[in-house]
Amino acid sequence: MNMIKQRVDASVYDDKYYAGRYQNIDYRNLERLGDFGHIYQKAGSMLQPEEQDKIVDFGCGIGHLSFYLFLKYKCDVTGVDYSQDALFLCEKNLKLLEARIEYSSIREKVRFVYFNINNPPNFKNIKAVFLIDVVEHLYDHELKLVLGEIKKWGGKNGIQIIIHTDNNNYLKFIRPILDFLAVCFKKNTYQKLNKGYAEVAKGHVNLTTAGRLKRKLVSHNFRVLKIEYPLMNTTTTKNQLGPIAQHWFVLYPIIFFGKILYFLRPSFYVLAENKETFQN
Repeated sequence: MNMIKQRVDASVYDDKYYAGRYQNIDYRNLERLGDFGHIYQKAGSMLQPEEQDKIVDFGCGIGHLSFYLFLKYKCDVTGVDYSQDALFLCEKNLKLLEARIEYSSIREKVRFVYFNINNPPNFKNIKAVFLIDVVEHLYDHELKLVLGEIKKWGGKNGIQIIIHTDNNNYLKFIRPILDFLAVCFKKNTYQKLNKGYAEVAKGHVNLTTAGRLKRKLVSHNFRVLKIEYPLMNTTTTKNQLGPIAQHWFVLYPIIFFGKILYFLRPSFYVLAENKETFQN
């Protein structure tokens, strides 16, 4: 296979994919920003954009982060994706918000566009680009191209990126232990687990760690400003563990050691910047 042409086919990310993996938010009746997942809230807090800032939500999926950033910070947001099904669902959710009187002018600040790596959009004066649960879906040669394009989108002060991605240290060392416990407690079977992982593997082609990703970003002239891991508290850990969390002798040791061995937590966030300027 020609490595340069490797990519995850967009058909993998169809409406069934998003229905099974994304949080269900009712935009017709949404009242609380707290209804958005903690990943979106944490990612937004790492930058805290201002109203005049232009933001790109790269790999926007069905638009949850784009809408959260607009509703929380009132900034200008452009969501981009190469899945037509994702963009269809973004438009559907956009119409639901637009139908509400208080958000009738939302299209002035939120829009969604198709991203073609061979003919990428030419954004200008972008403050920051969010890549939330995106890096693991990009082969290295794709990530190189994407980072190259992102650098061109910044203004006179350069551009920042905010990344959230799976932690391969967790996947290699912690998840096998949790799977073993789930099977022992008859909460799951290896057959079901392996089937689920096979489906995920179709899209997760570039698992990494914080150290490895930092080195990769530095090689592309990005300066890493901050690396953070999710908090280890009872609520988030229960959600992560699933049914086996009901056993206190599993739950509390995981929380205890997770607070100490932070580099083994399930995912991590990165804030980085590039100060290069390009002639647009």
